Amino acid sequence: MARLRVSSPILGVINVIRESTKPHRHSPAVVIKEVEAPAILAPGERKLIGGVEIAVDERGLLTLRWESVEFRELHFKSDSGFTWRHEIPHCARVYGFGLRGGLLNKRRWKTLRLWNRDPCFTYANPDTDPLYLSIPFYMIVGSRTRPIGVFIDCAYPMLVDPGTRRDYVEVCALGGEFCVFVIFGRDIKDVLEKYTALTGRPPLPPLWGLGIIQSRWSYTLEEAVRVVLTYRKFGIPLDAVFLDIDYMDKHKVFTWGRKYRRAKKYISLLHALGCKVIVNVDPYVKIDRRYKLFVECVARDYYVRDKRGGAFIGYAWSGTCIIPDVTREDVRRWWARFYVKFMQEYGVDGFCNDMNEPTFDTRVLKIGIKPDDAMFSAGEFKEVANIFALLENDAVFSELRKTGRRVFLMSRSGFAGIQRYGFVWTGDVWSTWIHLRRSVTMILGLSLSGVPLSGADIGGFNPPLLRVNPKLFIRWFQLGMFYPLARVHYTKNKLPQEPYTFGSRVVEICRRYARLRYHLLPYLYTLVWEAHVRGVPIVRPLFFEFPDDALAYEFEEEFMFGPWILVAPVLRQDDTVIYYLPRGYWLDVKRGQVVRSRGLIFREKIPLEDMPIFVRDGALIPSQEPVNHTGERVNKLLLHVFVRREESTWFVYEDDGITNAYERGEYNLIEVSARPRDDELIIKLTPKNLGFKTTVRTLVVRLHTCRVRRAELNGKSVDFNECEVFLPYPVSEVLKIKVATEHTDTMSFFA
Repeated sequence: MARLRVSSPILGVINVIRESTKPHRHSPAVVIKEVEAPAILAPGERKLIGGVEIAVDERGLLTLRWESVEFRELHFKSDSGFTWRHEIPHCARVYGFGLRGGLLNKRRWKTLRLWNRDPCFTYANPDTDPLYLSIPFYMIVGSRTRPIGVFIDCAYPMLVDPGTRRDYVEVCALGGEFCVFVIFGRDIKDVLEKYTALTGRPPLPPLWGLGIIQSRWSYTLEEAVRVVLTYRKFGIPLDAVFLDIDYMDKHKVFTWGRKYRRAKKYISLLHALGCKVIVNVDPYVKIDRRYKLFVECVARDYYVRDKRGGAFIGYAWSGTCIIPDVTREDVRRWWARFYVKFMQEYGVDGFCNDMNEPTFDTRVLKIGIKPDDAMFSAGEFKEVANIFALLENDAVFSELRKTGRRVFLMSRSGFAGIQRYGFVWTGDVWSTWIHLRRSVTMILGLSLSGVPLSGADIGGFNPPLLRVNPKLFIRWFQLGMFYPLARVHYTKNKLPQEPYTFGSRVVEICRRYARLRYHLLPYLYTLVWEAHVRGVPIVRPLFFEFPDDALAYEFEEEFMFGPWILVAPVLRQDDTVIYYLPRGYWLDVKRGQVVRSRGLIFREKIPLEDMPIFVRDGALIPSQEPVNHTGERVNKLLLHVFVRREESTWFVYEDDGITNAYERGEYNLIEVSARPRDDELIIKLTPKNLGFKTTVRTLVVRLHTCRVRRAELNGKSVDFNECEVFLPYPVSEVLKIKVATEHTDTMSFFA
């Protein structure tokens, strides 16, 4: 029987490894170190490790108990890989696995294939499986039980049955040794904090990366300038344009095509317009003896080989190509330095790592190309495919960080830990209503898999010749303003899909929602900071905030944007939406009225210009006046306060949004708390760190559904109007604001 090696890297987390003859090495997903020597347990033994009671039965199967929660193995078999089962409660739900179609709850859906691949045109059905990004982490969640997280640290392809037939999860891995982390927590937030402590948390991206990005396959630089000027003309905020693969010379990476020879000039012009430039990179080197990158890759012997020892030949957009062997550290560093050189020479601001599943066969219908023939230095294709993108992004991120600037990095593929490097997106989604709906559950699924920075192509990317209709575009744009990554993107051979190409009504609606996103940027940025320090998702299912509410688990097409804002997007062509408001007071953003819910379900037909958005009782939401782009600094910060009965605490985070100086303490962090008391509201602002020289000079505390009768700051009168209190900023000492109020339901959230 294999050795049973048990350790606890974090309190409440148990790592179990079944070893045969060689010591186990964790995958690149794991960043945490063991804090103490592991225990070797034999059948019949019991032990308390990391606060968890561990018992091994005569078959070598574990039962773990943490407080009132139990996790029980049912079966384990090792062959060329392994098969493993563990029990789940009959009423439990299962969430996670990375990028997946279907409903958010994967219990009783279907067996999942955890093997990264490009679905290509089968993605016409968003429920096809597998997709680009697989994460062998999931949570077992119930409304009456504490959640359990399970992370299987194995990069080989797996088949996972998430309880479709019986009350157990079954995992069948096609290779590798068994290594699992079982994560106990008080709630879902606690489980995700521990999981992201194991696998890493997202960096703070550049602030402009949270703005709106406009993309098409493929703009010329002249077109990109016209797009930015037109956005500015119509008053729609925009922060970046995206150049897809046609900017290259015959799709050779790190080159410019003939139409882009004045790249430096145009990129400088775009920068002058307050717009950044992101470019696409594919992990392939075109076979061309006049191409310096190919010559150097061959001369250094940096390419993937085939089983006969020659170069493995793939087929990508550039045609026949070789693949850098990113499983070698020296190759990764070599590859990543081209990104730095390209950035420094031409002034590009960010990169998108595309086609990195890796995909080198779908463009020729797999004729003559067998991925299994690819031999990396770390092993065969099936051993490497799932972590290829993780290794690639790790190297690129590390090298770009050395420039001293924040890194903007997008990746189409990934594995556990991909969140450490930036954004992911849902790939080449189609311009259909079902893809719009699935984008919600896909992004929520990524959030519950430890990946908070994600988005879907607003308006839909595919297929060629099929343009999104104006209604679908509006609904997608409204929703997309609440994606962590807000990118409008579409393929070539389609009619234009920029907002202003659909007419004046679409422009008016899109401008309003775009300005709403920029109004909420301080709130979104604070959410990103929270994800960075705690691993907490930005976009959250209802049950994340309301775990004791059984109905909150049933509504998967609405979500919480952070702790305070509920979004119920319109996802159907008939303009109807069914949404649920958990118990409590809610502020209807459009009407400016308070709804007192006892767990109400609404069915409404929503006008095209509207989308249901509600603010939760206790809300403390930092915001700003809208700008054209994030490079325009503001001198006034607004703090929206909607407090009826709930006491609350939250934060306002601020830094330069450009460099990594925040790591040296150059940031401002203000803790805000609010406590209602009879006809008074007490707001306390406590500076936790004041290391950043801000441009903000005034803090406006805006009270919602309250009329201010008197305002005191630390016992002294302070300026106020009917609904606002004015304070100096930054807050350099503890401020206690006492506001005498009377309730009113007449003020709009954005008045």
